[in-house]
Amino acid sequence: MRYIVGSSDIADVEAAIKEHGAKMVYWLTDSTRGREASAAGLDRNHLLSVQNLGNMEATLELFGDGWSEYSAKPAPKPKVKKSSKKDE
Repeated sequence: MRYIVGSSDIADVEAAIKEHGAKMVYWLTDSTRGREASAAGLDRNHLLSVQNLGNMEATLELFGDGWSEYSAKPAPKPKVKKSSKKDE
């Protein structure tokens, strides 16, 4: 399965690469962000131009099976400790 990051946040691209490997990750964004993508570890030619392809839905429909939208998992919320007051 290959993953397309639709977010404009480079941190999401880095997370996808860390999770799935650079060979499986593509980034749907502005074509001028090539240097930024390369610095994040994205493989050459894995930058998909949003100007040419349009939105994520159209891109997935065009590419067909074997492609999926990558969505970064939100960081878990810290657990709140409940105070335990004992009645005396």
